[in-house]
Amino acid sequence: MRKLSYSVLLCAYNGESYIRQQIESILEQCEKPQTIIISDDSERNDTYKVCMEIFNERKFTNFKYIKGPQKGVILNFLKNIKYNNSDYLFLSDQDDIWHKDKIKIFTENILNNDCGKPSLWYSDAELIDEFGQVIYDSFFKYQKLSTNVFKDESIFYKNAVQGATCCLNRSLCEKVIEINDISDSNKIIMHDWWIALIAKYFGYVYFINKPMIMYRQHGKNQVGARRSFRQLLYYILHPRKAFSIIIKIEEQKKEYIRVAKILGVEIDEMKYSFCIKTSIKRIIYKLFHQ
Repeated sequence: MRKLSYSVLLCAYNGESYIRQQIESILEQCEKPQTIIISDDSERNDTYKVCMEIFNERKFTNFKYIKGPQKGVILNFLKNIKYNNSDYLFLSDQDDIWHKDKIKIFTENILNNDCGKPSLWYSDAELIDEFGQVIYDSFFKYQKLSTNVFKDESIFYKNAVQGATCCLNRSLCEKVIEINDISDSNKIIMHDWWIALIAKYFGYVYFINKPMIMYRQHGKNQVGARRSFRQLLYYILHPRKAFSIIIKIEEQKKEYIRVAKILGVEIDEMKYSFCIKTSIKRIIYKLFHQ
């Protein structure tokens, strides 16, 4: 089997509690990354100290440690994709754990599908608690996600891509960087959703229907898993929050359509024009009908 030239972009924020396990799981893959890029948004040096200890212990010198933009998780990922010099870039959270065969499985899927156009690969994940115990065997099932959102424009209304499982080819990295320069980051809900939109309309998206990481749930998650029923109940009990989310979804959609048009991709904006009633129906439908 051909080897994969890949790097890892690991974004951290006060991640000293769990980052050791994550880095160790990356270094234990069948093929080590060309580079591990750590973008640290932390307020203190503890994360840096833990990372340096691991790299010294493992005698791993191919890393870049950079100071993050300190403007939140979205820009910490999107702005630092530019540091990738490999053919493929894996995204990584600070507190998860990669399965030992992750790179092997991704390599098989990538080499069978990459045609050179912007392409995104992502997988399912196991949910684990703060102690590393599995609490659910499929993030996809837990969140009632579906790859069907890529068959039409449903991806505008519900994301199905978990950023911590993503792999981008060089062409998609370049497209993300290009779009970063002309987009308003304040309109982006989450980096993985934005990348999924770019991949759908400029290239290809591939799903690996198998858990390839252990996604840790704890009190400090910036983005956590929530069952669809609990999510709906939350919106019912907090109607202002629900309305705010609907507005953000519409703003992100409009911003994406704007930048796509600049780059020559025409999307029928009238077909997906703003309608609160329609948006609510779409969101509820996607929560319960996958």
